[in-house]
Amino acid sequence: MSKLYRQHPITIITGVFKELKSYLIPLFIFLVLRSLGEESGTFFDRWFLIFILVTVGFSLISGFFKWLFFRFKYSPNAIEIFSGVLIKKHRNIKRDRIHTMDLEANVVWQLLDLVSLNIETPGNLDEAEVKISAIPQGLANHIRETLNENGATVENQAAASKTIALDAITLLKAGATSGSVGVVFAVVFALIGQLLVFIPERIFQLIAQFFTQTDVVVIVILFIVGLVISWIISVVRYVLRFAYFTLREYDDYLEIKRGLFVKKQLAIKLSRIQAVTIIEGLIRQPFGYATIELQVAGGGGDKGESVVIHPMIKRSQIESFLDTLLPEYAVPKHFHAVPKRALRRYLFRASIPVIMLLGLGFIDTRLIAVPLVLGLFFIPLGYLRYHDAGYANQHDGMALRFRRVAKTTVMVQRKHLQSYQMITNPFQRLKGLKTLGIWVMASPTPVYFNVKDLQDSDAKNVYDWLKQTTIKTS
Repeated sequence: MSKLYRQHPITIITGVFKELKSYLIPLFIFLVLRSLGEESGTFFDRWFLIFILVTVGFSLISGFFKWLFFRFKYSPNAIEIFSGVLIKKHRNIKRDRIHTMDLEANVVWQLLDLVSLNIETPGNLDEAEVKISAIPQGLANHIRETLNENGATVENQAAASKTIALDAITLLKAGATSGSVGVVFAVVFALIGQLLVFIPERIFQLIAQFFTQTDVVVIVILFIVGLVISWIISVVRYVLRFAYFTLREYDDYLEIKRGLFVKKQLAIKLSRIQAVTIIEGLIRQPFGYATIELQVAGGGGDKGESVVIHPMIKRSQIESFLDTLLPEYAVPKHFHAVPKRALRRYLFRASIPVIMLLGLGFIDTRLIAVPLVLGLFFIPLGYLRYHDAGYANQHDGMALRFRRVAKTTVMVQRKHLQSYQMITNPFQRLKGLKTLGIWVMASPTPVYFNVKDLQDSDAKNVYDWLKQTTIKTS
């Protein structure tokens, strides 16, 4: 009988912190309000303290029993997990059902030589994914070695045939041009929106008075300052995520290691790769740089995200890089572009946000500058979307090229397509245009790519070419 293992007891403490995270922001807000002299009510009397102590105590007791009843064992054929305090669960995952087994370690676990073992299997990954936290690095490696045959891969089976590392200068350039400042900026605004509920009326009136009496130039300056701060945060996030990035190629899989505070080690089976995407951001493209990502069946990356195999590579080096690493995914030399009559549709779609914001001028005439400034971005973006859209067929694969904000080229083998479709609405029919879309298996659900407003005959030719193989169509 196989030996039963438990997680490290530190999972009890980390579990408490996870449960208390939702209370940290409200507690911080109430402390700030109290320091400003606002009425604290019952939140700061002894009942609030009792509530905190009871919550922490309950979390500790709950975490202890979860740790006590969580056990696992493994053999060359399967790994079994036993869990549950009142409702007992016994889960058996066979070796041939395992797609990937990745390692992850935060700062505390790194000091204790502990890792988290993430096991992903086919199907609904929200249910099929298993995470065994805080186990010794040696034990995690032995589990991977034991279950390696027909299942996930393990490092150091043989010498890597190719190794790629990211130096500090390239990492900083990648972080500065990552284009994620918009995401950070949106998160900050969403957080501010949540905090407005807790801001006292007196302070809220002062803020409203400031914006109504302040010149537009000052507001624009504050907006720019917010963008700069968001950009700095995005650079720091990117650097921390991809620090010490290393890609190694083995016989039948790729191994990726990255991260500073949270280290991750991914093993990607070559047979699980479904598509390759080349992403050229608005900032990187003028300098001739791009990011290469993979769509992988059965997981392998962060949940809901593609797997980055090169954070920042020169455009001129992409062809040789893929030819060495993934020769079946060659970058097409020529793309069939969308017809000229599609330009008006691309410009109209891009101008929709501008048209919707014109109503701000009725609220305050000074706000009319907002849609006008945005128009300087969205209208050229619409033209770039038109200019970059296209498709290419080659051998037994195809490529789609499109732009949302970043220029994206998707290369996929015909055998990896889950389904495909042609769409045409009444306005497209008047112009003889169609939208071509494809689905590719990825984690946790299939990913959809499309090119809008292709020439009717071009879309039909591609659709007929795809029908030559037996796959699901829609």
